[in-house]
Parts: sequence; structure tokens; C-alpha cells
Amino acid sequence: MIQTGRIPAAVFVAVTVFAGASPAGADVGLQGKTVTLLVGNGLGGGGDTYARTFAPHLTRYLPGKPAIVVKNMSGGGGIQAVQYLYNVALPDGTFLGTNPGGPFREPFISGRKVSYDLRQFHWIGSLGSEVTACVVMATSRATGLDYAKSSQVTLSATGPTSNANIIPLLVNQFVGTKFKTIAGYDGGTSLLAMERGEVEGRCLSIGAVRAARPEWIDKKMIRVLFTTKKNEDPFFKDAPTAIDVITDPADKAALLFFSSPDDMQYPYALPPKASADMVRVYRTAFGQAAKDPAFLADGKRRHLDIDPGSAEHVTKIVAGLYATSPDAIERVARVTKQFAKKKKKQAE
Repeated sequence: MIQTGRIPAAVFVAVTVFAGASPAGADVGLQGKTVTLLVGNGLGGGGDTYARTFAPHLTRYLPGKPAIVVKNMSGGGGIQAVQYLYNVALPDGTFLGTNPGGPFREPFISGRKVSYDLRQFHWIGSLGSEVTACVVMATSRATGLDYAKSSQVTLSATGPTSNANIIPLLVNQFVGTKFKTIAGYDGGTSLLAMERGEVEGRCLSIGAVRAARPEWIDKKMIRVLFTTKKNEDPFFKDAPTAIDVITDPADKAALLFFSSPDDMQYPYALPPKASADMVRVYRTAFGQAAKDPAFLADGKRRHLDIDPGSAEHVTKIVAGLYATSPDAIERVARVTKQFAKKKKKQAE
């Protein structure tokens, strides 16, 4: 359930502390303090892996080198973390947030009021750009989109407006497939559901697959049904792309709107009331840490596709979401409303 207004402290499913070395650089009040990095992804998912890999490098570039505590807050597909950062988190530099794509779309397509404005956050950068891939375990009978047009394929999903949930439903609407999403998992458990045979597959970013389950690719344990758009990844590049299969230009525009947050995967932000000095310090530290050879080497070892984006890059994409045509938004909102109506009927 998505909460509005000021929310209470959530139950954190995992905590990891990264501490820097001796203080260095201009101090903006972080020396001797602890920074809480709120991760809107579940433990073990791609976003969580990126955050835990990045945190010990970021702390080395922050003035005062504060310890960073990583805390997962995955409720509502990451919306709970975003609302906490917006409404509750202190703006003194001791709170930082990163979230999946769902919270970027929620204000436009859910029909429910959220207690945050994406334009008010101070974006400090992003760690990647992604393409969503819908995959199934190799044990599934599903072989591609043609199979999914004639037979139901079950997919695990996270929040109601997440890529994992809405992209296959959009493809159902625009192409005529029969994907059935089961929402409510977090990033890690949605992958476990595939391995346990609870579902056949899931839609997630290519980078998340490589980060969280590299053995799925190395051992060819999964089959790719489609990707949202063209990509150069050797394992995924030959899969059919949804943007090419969809024939209606208006439907294409709707998918492009929904998938635009993929171009700023793993974005990081400070609360709206953070000072200009604090924002400057974090943006500088983020840019340095994201290009640090040690971080890039860690990312390579963990199969992370690092493609840093600047604060300006993220801010521009956010502005583009608010400038999207009402027709494109309505086409996506129609699908999300149908899903919400179905879930409500099932609960009655």
C-alpha cells in the first residue's frame, strides 16, 4: 500500500556501514557523522548491489569522510524511500537516496496522490543507463513473444508502477501478449521466485541481471523474450525489441515515456531543503567517485555496467517527464488503472 503525507520510519531489511579514512577537504559538517543511504530496492536486487558497491567509494570523496549506512526501504516499489527522503529525512547531508524507476512514474500514472515532487529533489547523478529485458528461466515453455500471444506467462514484479509490472502489461495492451504479473516482491525475492519456480520470469534491467545473477547468463539459465529497445549486450542484443514490435506511433510514445527513467538508472538525490553548499559538495564527490578506478574495478568484478550520468542529465530527464504529452501518459495510466482495478477486485 502506498502511503501519503509524512511516513513513519520503515522497517529496514538490511544495514551495511562503510567508513572512510581520515578527514580531508573542506568540511561542510559531515566529519564524524553518519550518512544514511536509503535504497528503494530490495536486498539482493540490482539497485541494492550498485549501492553497496558504490558507498565505500563515495565516502572517500565526501569532506570529512563520514560513515555511510546503507538501508533498504523497498515498500511500494521504492516509493516509500522517496517519500521518506522528501518528507522526513534531515536536509543536513546525513541522508541520501537512490531508487528504481517506479517512483518517477507514480505522480503521472497511478491516479493516487504522492507526497513528493521529483523536481524539488537535488539530483546529484546516476550510475547507469539501462534497457529493460523480459526473461524467463530456461525451464519455461515460453520461447518468445509469439508464444506469449497464445499462452499465459507468469512474471514476478515489485511495485505497481515498476518496470517489472507495467512493461509486460503495456506489451499486453499494445501487442496482444498474455503476460500475467504478480506484484509485491522486492528486487531480491522476485529473482528467488523465478529460481523456485513460483513464476516463469521477470522484466528487469540488463544490468540488474548481470549484477544480481551473472550465473544466469554465464550458464544460459534464462531465455530472453524481448527487450524494450536495442542494446549492445552480447547476450541480449538479438532479442526482439518492444519498441519495434509496437506499430501504433502513439503507443510507441507511451512506451518511450514509461521507459525514459531507464536512461538514468540508479539515480542519487538529496532532500529538497539541502543547502546549496551541501549539494555542490555531493555532486562533486559523486562525479569523482563514479569515475574512480577502484570503483570501476569493483563494478567490473561484480558484473556492473557503470555508465555515470551527471546531475544535469538526471534533472533534464525528470523535467521531460513533466513535459510529456497527456495522451502518452493516459495510455500508460489506462493500463495501471486496469491493473489496480483487477487487484482490488481480487482482494474483495
